[in-house]
Amino acid sequence: MATLSNLLGGGSSAGAIDHRKEGLPLFGMWGDDGGGNSNVNYRVFDSGYKMVGSPWAAVCNSTTNYRFGLLGDATHAYSQSDHSTDVSHADLTSQQYDSWTNWLKSLYQCDQYPHAQYYTCSRDGYISFHSYHQATSMFEFQVGWTKINMVLPEGCRPRRMFCNRRRSLREQNVGNNACANIDHYLYTSHMLDTTNTYASGTGYNEKNKMLVMVHSGNESGNTAKTIHVFKSSKCLNQCDRIKDYFDNLTATEYFTGTWTTDNNRDMTVVVGNNGWVGFGHKNGNSMRYAAFNCNTGLGLGTTDTARIFDSWQDFSGSTTTSYGANQGAQYYTKFNTTWDCTWGMIYAPYYYYGPG
Repeated sequence: MATLSNLLGGGSSAGAIDHRKEGLPLFGMWGDDGGGNSNVNYRVFDSGYKMVGSPWAAVCNSTTNYRFGLLGDATHAYSQSDHSTDVSHADLTSQQYDSWTNWLKSLYQCDQYPHAQYYTCSRDGYISFHSYHQATSMFEFQVGWTKINMVLPEGCRPRRMFCNRRRSLREQNVGNNACANIDHYLYTSHMLDTTNTYASGTGYNEKNKMLVMVHSGNESGNTAKTIHVFKSSKCLNQCDRIKDYFDNLTATEYFTGTWTTDNNRDMTVVVGNNGWVGFGHKNGNSMRYAAFNCNTGLGLGTTDTARIFDSWQDFSGSTTTSYGANQGAQYYTKFNTTWDCTWGMIYAPYYYYGPG
């Protein structure tokens, strides 16, 4: 039973309730025939695969009405402008499939962050696309790749948004971009090697309080990489200020490598509970992944050869065209987890049609 003491952390550690924990999610299933240009159907299910609310009837589409507007789809933005395009109510009668600015902008922000979900849906299946406070246009769309990939307890998604660019860690407000920065900390003094300037991917594990970041020579295709590993006695998500995390570091290490990637903004970093870290990114028409031992105090040296498990692996699937940060800032590689946070996923758009 929830009480004020255990909700606010005042109860015993065994009985404390994490206020961030969510119930099992609903999910939507989209079905179409003819590449989205013919018959479309959308239904909402609970975690037991039971349909909730009334399903949509099958409807027709056409190439001159690509986005359609199933059962009065209400597309809107907070200030009637999403990346300089008025989408307070998009034209649902003559939308061309290549006019993606009106209907696809928020879709690319589908990752583990709650604010990034690109639609909401009523129990009756009415779907609405959102762009709250221009988050997609002024932050997400251009530099959303700087968000930290979080590994959290079961049922939790990030409730604070930390972003890492160059050598500055920021906490951002999910809202109007005019007052987005809540806090920022320049951590250069804690780096054991400052050869590479540009942070290209960052991950954090709340259980072991490990923060791992990749720095490269630029934010495009430079192959030189320095991986920084920080461990602290303070949980980043519970610190009042970012500085508190770095002031209480218990271990710091780094190692270097030469990693080929189309674009450094595609790098994702997933920190495991056991100190092993997965690095994944878009490369060509494939997704590339490798795991490295980032545990500190093992004398593994400062090169990646002693830390890598096996080798880099490429997963190409059956793709014909796939997009990454090279094709546009919004196409950067995304990270997400299952509800129980035991599985992580990295993905990139197959084309400009969808998120992964």
